Amino acid sequence: MKHLLASFIAVMLAIPAIAQPTTGTVTLQGYLENEFKVNDSVQGQIDADIFAPIQSALSKVPDGTISIVVYGYTDKTGTVGGNDALGDRRAEQVMNNLKIRFPGANIITQTMGDNMDKRMVTVTWTVAAPGVTPVATPAPAPTSTATPTSFWKTTLPWVILVVVVIVIIAIPIFRVMRTPQPAKPQPVMQGSPAAPSPTPAPAQGPKWTAEFVSGGRICQALITPKDGGWLSPFTINGKPILFQTESTLIRKSLNGCLTQDQFKGQPEQLIAAGKFRMIGVKS
Repeated sequence: MKHLLASFIAVMLAIPAIAQPTTGTVTLQGYLENEFKVNDSVQGQIDADIFAPIQSALSKVPDGTISIVVYGYTDKTGTVGGNDALGDRRAEQVMNNLKIRFPGANIITQTMGDNMDKRMVTVTWTVAAPGVTPVATPAPAPTSTATPTSFWKTTLPWVILVVVVIVIIAIPIFRVMRTPQPAKPQPVMQGSPAAPSPTPAPAQGPKWTAEFVSGGRICQALITPKDGGWLSPFTINGKPILFQTESTLIRKSLNGCLTQDQFKGQPEQLIAAGKFRMIGVKS
């Protein structure tokens, strides 16, 4: 068994190093109130904190693929619906800037509205070697900047160590499990009903918001759970509106969607799709 374990460790350590994806998360700050264009301050941050690290990663894997996600944030100045649109514009402007530098990159944007009450844009990026599946895009880090790290140098040795420890612990447990054990008699309790099996908790799904008033009418909208938050049934330029928690912010955003021209026609479509309803008139 010792020889088998030694052989296993030797094989694990002899596996050639595989280029692992390099990732980074950057927060761009310096936006003025209601500003969405990339100003000089934001441009400098893009050059130093995004362009330079990605170029460095590409120098190691010249044919690497680039995946980028851009999150747009605003402060709480203005309406919720207007802030959702402003966050989307900020993300779009940064995306257009990055497309010029990396025309072959896969770039998507997401507005986060005024959830963080900050004027900023968060960018997460991944550079992966050809044929290597990129790791999941990290969640936005609104108040910190992550430095790209090498997966091989920092994580893989620990993975190998954990595998070796698990094998060492599992061998005696497996031997015990293979040894036949005498059956233990089960006591019979007279008059004691069997304990009911626990009922599994139902999976969380879409649900109707609390009632809110818009234009004198009492309304409700169907929101859907996603990534630990809630999706509004309304969209901005075809993109979803995500809230990190279920709160009155959702109802404020819905009210803004019912009163602004950029959402014209969506209420009727959502009513027909069964995702929005008007249930009465406020007296």
